[in-house]
Amino acid sequence: MEKSLTAKEIEVFKARLLKRKRDLWQEVREHLRREIDEEYQDLLKIPLDEEDKSVVDLKEETALSLIEPKKMELEEIEEAFTRIERGEYGLCIDCGGPISVKRLGIMPETPRCARCQARREKIEKKK
Repeated sequence: MEKSLTAKEIEVFKARLLKRKRDLWQEVREHLRREIDEEYQDLLKIPLDEEDKSVVDLKEETALSLIEPKKMELEEIEEAFTRIERGEYGLCIDCGGPISVKRLGIMPETPRCARCQARREKIEKKK
């Protein structure tokens, strides 16, 4: 059986989460800067026909769809910070048991132990 995390281990994971959060925000900013280029800005400044509007809409949808996984990871990181504040970090949100240090080392934002995550994925696959 896994042991609970020490305060030192929690601080290490907290620092990793914070670094990943900063890196993700930087990636999002850079992506948006690249996507909102001069051509796109020019398209927004002039009256558009339906075809031009479709191009602008497609460009916006593409940019946002590429950011969505980063947004989801940022939300998971924020939830992990909430669990740290509540003293619940490192405990599975489903069974309440400890999450292995090895698993947290790979995904410090994970809210579930491997067994509960596998069960959840199996249920979702059946849907």
